[in-house]
Amino acid sequence: MAVATATAVVITPVLLSSSAAFADTRTVDADSAAHAHWLSVAGLGLDVAGAAYTLSDNDENPGPITDPLNLSVLNGLASVDIGTISLPLIKPGAADPGLLQLGNLGVISSYSSSLDATNSTASTGLINSDGAINVDAVNNGGYGFATLDANALLGQIIGQPAVDALLDQASIQIGALGSRASKSGVELSSEYMLSDLILSVRSPAVGGLVGTIDDAVGAALNPLVQVVGPGGDVETLLQGIVTTIDRLPLVQASANAVSLDTSSVVETLKEELLREPLSNSDGSVTIDLASGAITVDLGALVVDRSGSDSLSSLPANTEVLHGDTVNAILDGVTDALTGNGPNSLISKTINLVTEGIYNVELDLSVNVAVRLAEFLPPVVSAPVKISGTLGGFIGVPDHEAPKIDTSALNVVGVPIGTVVDPILNALLGVVAPIGSALDSVITGILGNIQPIVTGIASPVVEGLLSDGLGPVLRGLVNITINQQPTLPPYNAAGGDLGDGSFTVRALSVNVLPGLGANGAAALEIGSSTVKALDEDPGSEPGTEPGADPGADPGTDPGADPGAEPGADPGTDPGTDPGAEPGVDPGAEPGADPGTDPGAEPGADPGTDPGVDPGTDPGTDPGADPGADPGAEPGVDPGADPGTDPGAEPGVDPGAEPGADPGTDPGAEPGADPGTDPGVDPGTDPGVRPGHGPWC
Repeated sequence: MAVATATAVVITPVLLSSSAAFADTRTVDADSAAHAHWLSVAGLGLDVAGAAYTLSDNDENPGPITDPLNLSVLNGLASVDIGTISLPLIKPGAADPGLLQLGNLGVISSYSSSLDATNSTASTGLINSDGAINVDAVNNGGYGFATLDANALLGQIIGQPAVDALLDQASIQIGALGSRASKSGVELSSEYMLSDLILSVRSPAVGGLVGTIDDAVGAALNPLVQVVGPGGDVETLLQGIVTTIDRLPLVQASANAVSLDTSSVVETLKEELLREPLSNSDGSVTIDLASGAITVDLGALVVDRSGSDSLSSLPANTEVLHGDTVNAILDGVTDALTGNGPNSLISKTINLVTEGIYNVELDLSVNVAVRLAEFLPPVVSAPVKISGTLGGFIGVPDHEAPKIDTSALNVVGVPIGTVVDPILNALLGVVAPIGSALDSVITGILGNIQPIVTGIASPVVEGLLSDGLGPVLRGLVNITINQQPTLPPYNAAGGDLGDGSFTVRALSVNVLPGLGANGAAALEIGSSTVKALDEDPGSEPGTEPGADPGADPGTDPGADPGAEPGADPGTDPGTDPGAEPGVDPGAEPGADPGTDPGAEPGADPGTDPGVDPGTDPGTDPGADPGADPGAEPGVDPGADPGTDPGAEPGVDPGAEPGADPGTDPGAEPGADPGTDPGVDPGTDPGVRPGHGPWC
């Protein structure tokens, strides 16, 4: 089919649930056939060149046949109706409408070979030129994803209000895959490969969590601002220090502003929450708060549930969105947002706020004026400072203790021992009380972070799971890995080539299976099918009419047709027609002519028909029977059979039919016909028919 003539068609597929019929069924009459198809869709023929479609059979097209996938061939080829939505099957680009975006898949091809009646092989996907699955190419990377885009279908599952608020995007990313099936006589083998299977959804509600949490955390930090502000414990302690210093001789002190900026806590929290995704404890579910995207490693969950080693070694007909897997996803989302795992929203927020608070800088400053004498003006008026992080003030490990800076008082004439040292001691004495006041406030703030975040996130999680993600997981798709229709739970009589065939499919995806026969779409990706006879029909018919003509017709038609007409003429006609026709025609003309005419007619016809019929039938039957049998029927048989049969039949039949038929036809059919026609017609018609008329 020329690609240029492929026109868009609208398909209303029948529902193909996990136990229903399969999409790419073909009818092939040949004993051996193989079929491979990278993509097939129920009710839609994608058997165009360049669609990675191959079909071989041992009668007309044994192959091997290959067909590389040409992505452009499928673009615009067809549309599918899924419930109330009609979508192009292929989605050319991220911004284009469509169901399946093929992306950069690398080299995909299909392969089929059916060289004889007992051997067929089919493979598809990422394969080598000989049809083997190319595992190395997957391990080396560079293979893209195909994406099943279900965004346009969400409204049919959860309704538009829930789409707008809870879940507005859903897709499934399909990694490198391939399958291979082979049948050689009674030996049937299959394998498949699937590198990744990832579910991605986006929740506007989850994407709004950071802003809400940021506002709440900012409000939660207000006690810190208050503790250092007017009337706060830290401000009160600072005023006490000012009073203590002011009482020193020749010193006058006053409080400067206290600097504490908690905005960095909120900014850091927001920045860090958006920078790295959240995840549940085992990492199978990740949540990007910047976009509200939730990513689920379906492959990891399925492998874990099945106890297999990898996504490419699952049991046949493994259901992906099994109830246990759905529960694991919902639990994973809950764990990632409100759980206590190390990278959950709760844990991450607590850690970020805690470290943010500990790293907040607190600066306290007291202005000090020093005189050398009571009546003299101050020789220096400068600040002395206490500065450090809140973690340093409260003695948190890995945070430096606050520093006290009196360097501004280090001027000529200011007595260190009597002025500066008392100021320094006074400042040192206030550090611990300030740290204690801060510790009490910080402990209360950090204790409130978990209930604050839980109170914000829990309603979002509850609504998302019950009205958004939960229904979507249960109603969007049925996915089967390593699908084999002839095995449970399907137990079909055959695969894609009908009864007796075998199919292995890397992936089967039923879109919106709950919509019924007029709503769902079935996609089958990476299908390989074979059928072949268990035994070669060329060896079996040796006992049947097709074989005996090679074996028995050499023995039976050579032996049996000797016992029956046409057979022994090869072997027995030298013995049997000499034995049987020599017996029957001799005894009944073969027994007597075989025994009697061999003994008597062999003697008599040898002597009599050789002598008598040579003399008598040669003289008498030649004279008399030559006259009378020439006049009467007894003469000709006497004269002619006496002379002609005596001379010619007596000589020829005597010498030739008498000699050969007397000797050879005695041994072979020439003997009996030589003794029979030479004896009976020689003796009987020669002697008795020769004498009979005279007697």
